[in-house]
Order: sequence, then structure tokens, then C-alpha cells
Amino acid sequence: MRVTVLVAATTLLALWLGAGHADAQSFTEFPLTANTHPLGIASGPDGNLWFVEANANQIGRITPTGTITEFPILTPNSLPVDAVAGPDGNIWFVELVGNQIGRITPTGAITEFSIPTAASKPQAITAGPDGNLWFAEGADSANNIARITPTGTVTEFSIPTAQSLPRDITTGPDGNLWFVEDHGNKVGRITPTGIITEFRLPTANSSPQFITAGADGNLWFTESSASNVGRIVPGAPNTITEVRISATATFPTGITAGPDGNLWFTVGGAAFGGSGNDISRITPTGTITEFPIPSPSSLPMTITAGPDGDIWATESAAAAKIARLTVPASPLPLCATTPASGCRLAQIGASSVAIRDNVDNTKDQFKWNWAKGAATDVNAFKDPVNGSARYSVCLYDASGNNQPLMEMDVPPHGTCHTVPCWKATGTSGFSYRISKAGTLTGITTVKLSAGAAGEAKVQAKGRGPNLPTPALGLTLPVIVQLMIGDGTTECWQTTYSTATRNDAARFTAKGP
Repeated sequence: MRVTVLVAATTLLALWLGAGHADAQSFTEFPLTANTHPLGIASGPDGNLWFVEANANQIGRITPTGTITEFPILTPNSLPVDAVAGPDGNIWFVELVGNQIGRITPTGAITEFSIPTAASKPQAITAGPDGNLWFAEGADSANNIARITPTGTVTEFSIPTAQSLPRDITTGPDGNLWFVEDHGNKVGRITPTGIITEFRLPTANSSPQFITAGADGNLWFTESSASNVGRIVPGAPNTITEVRISATATFPTGITAGPDGNLWFTVGGAAFGGSGNDISRITPTGTITEFPIPSPSSLPMTITAGPDGDIWATESAAAAKIARLTVPASPLPLCATTPASGCRLAQIGASSVAIRDNVDNTKDQFKWNWAKGAATDVNAFKDPVNGSARYSVCLYDASGNNQPLMEMDVPPHGTCHTVPCWKATGTSGFSYRISKAGTLTGITTVKLSAGAAGEAKVQAKGRGPNLPTPALGLTLPVIVQLMIGDGTTECWQTTYSTATRNDAARFTAKGP
């Protein structure tokens, strides 16, 4: 056992430079012995963080103040790759080469349990909803999801897709286990009794790496080769949405649910000649903010929320560090609980809205046209191609029920199917287009056109299961607003006092 007391090696302010605006944030990096290759990290039951050092064959413990203790694993050259806090108050880990599951007490006592299948290459481990530990076996000859009891009894379940390379596993909000298949290009679900169902990802060869349960009740995962973050809905598992991080190779890897209700993931493309050396945040509505790690090409891997409320990650490059990021405040929603005042208005009769709530939610629709509106200078749109403003469409009615009834966010810039989502339309406006799946809140197109009074136009459309379609009919008047914010806020509005149709299936209106 080795104990190291560290003063933080690097505590500095890292300015965000990426997908969304962020204030300066505090990073702290704690150095390990070089070339130890830290990988999995987990928040322990003792108020500390626990991590594995693959090349050093050790389990590490770091206190929130930076005191590091290392415990040698009994089996030489076992190659530990992941760790998790177990239901028994211990830390459990997997040995990729040792072909064992390890258990370490908070005081450092290690026990190892053999896996029945030889050379199974266990990849990842999680605490299950049934009081057991569950892990993924990645070898082609194994290709299993396995369960181990706290006393060491192992049961293995074969994955239907051969040579799928399961990479990570987590417990879902539905009481099942969910895993990702790197080579199978699927997300899998296994019940506590061992029944497996698989769901193919929309992007081919996306190389899903890690998966976690979000505070929003969905499963979130990273797609390393596709530079995507994905979301799958447990109650509708064929509803899979992917958010592109960048057009370049960012190689997102670890992902975890943060204490702020957002998802946090690691981006290490710079270490492979791509882009990104960040810990990034994605909101449930799809807005990504990047926080660059101070050490260049640090190769951040796994990530977890610490007991101190901060985000912790392993840096597995040769320099070998543990990174801590103080969680910044989440941006306030653009759609407040009451409509904004002072918005630009459309001319009488020159605006329309249509909402469809279909039994098949893939056919839900939202359309809003704000036409012949108040004078709008192109600068009011905040340049979504190059800027960092946020964009939200908000819908309110007079019922008073959980306003706004709809909030549909559109992130700035970004890449949609290898081309920019936003583009300039001449010198007077911008347009946004994404696939039929839409953003995480269902928006598929936005058009912003500047002009003199009576010439400016705004249009937003959305469709599909991601739309936050409210229960129809609505209580008049209904207000629709487009909000654009980056410290200052601009808005466009129509108020609908009458409706041409207002029932449980559709709401349509013209106004104001």
C-alpha cells in the first residue's frame, strides 16, 4: 500500500471554447505515477473516489482533498479496467487479463473471484437492481452479460449478437440492466432474470462505449467513432436520438449523470489526432458545453459524480492524472414560467400555429409561422453558425398548468449528418435543418429572416416522439415565443385569442 498526500498539481481556470458558452471553471488535476494508465473511476461508499490503474495493477483511492492511496492487486498483470461501488459497502472491479472479479473493502482488503468462461475479458461492472453485481464479458469466445452475487457466485447470459463486444453496463430506471455493444452497434437490455433484447443504433459503426441512466429517466451513451451522444427511452426503446458533438473525430468515451440533472462525458480526440480534450456537459434538451482540461492530450476516459458534488475523471495518457471539475451552475432556461415581455410581434393575421397529438407519437407535429413581423436586424439572431447563443421555442396557454406547456431547444452550430446544422441564408438570416428525428425536443427546422417592418419572418417546425406535445385542447389565449439568449435576450411572439380547431387531437390558430 502506498499513500501520497498531494497539493493539487494544477488548479486553474479553463475557459470554454466549444459548443456552448460557459463561464471560467475550476479544474484540479492530481498526478499519479507516470504510465499507470488510470481507467475506471467510481464514487465509493466511504466518501472517497476509487479508480483502477491498468498498467500498475493497482486499485487507487483518492479523497476529495487529494490524498491518494494505492493497493496492489493479488493476481499479477491482471489489467483492471473498471470499478463500481457495490451494494455491500465494498468496491468491485474487473480484471481484463486476470479473468476475475475483484472486491476491495474500504480498508484495502482484496478478494478475487474466478469467472467460469476462460479468457472472457470482462470489460465493465455495475451494481444491479437485485443486490448483485453485473458485468460485461467482451471476448468473442464469451460474449456474455454476467451476474455475480456478493458471495461470488457467477451466472452468465449469452448475448444474441455474436462477437458484439459489450463495453459497458448500467442499471436503468426501469429495473433492468442496459449495455452497449461496440461491434454489434446496439444497445442491449437484460432483465434481472437474464432475458436480453437488443436495439440497433441509427448510425452505422458508431462504436458505443459507455452508458448511464440520466435524471430524466432515459439512458444516455457515447458513440466514439460517430462523435455522438445518444439517448434511448426505456419505455420506447426504439426511440433513439443521437446528438452530434462535432464534425471532427472527438472520440467521446465515459459518461455519467451529474448532480445538476445533466449528463457529463469525456472527449479525448486530441490524443488521437482529432479534436477535443474536454469534460463536456449535455443537458436533457441537447445543449452541449465543453470544459477543456488543462493538461493537453490528457486522454480522459471514465467519469463519475463525486460525493463532493464535483465531476471526477481519469486522464489515462502517459502523464496519468485524476481530474476534478467543480460543477458550474446550469444555464437558466430561456422559457420562463410566464411569457417574456417586449417581444417583436407579427402583423394581424400574419402568423399561424398548428400542433398535432397523434396516437402514434412518431407522427406528432408542431408548426409555427411568424410572418410580416416587426422590424428585425440580422444581428438580433445572434449568429447561430458561429456564436454561442441558445434558442428555444416556448408555448403557453391560460390554463396555468405547468407553464410553459412546450419548451423546444435548438443548440447553436453543430453538425447534422456531416454538414453544419445551421447555415447563413445570404446576409439577412439563418436556417437550421436536422433529420426527421429532430433535436432532443423534436425541432427539425428553423428559419430566421431579418427585414424591415412587415418583412421579417420566423419559422419553426418539429415532429416525432421527441416533441414535448402537451395534452390538447388548450386554454385560450395561447402564446408562442422564440427566445434567443446569450447574456442578453431577444424574442419574437404571437398571441392567439381564437382557434380554428382546438380538441384532443389538434390545435390550429391564426393570429394575432
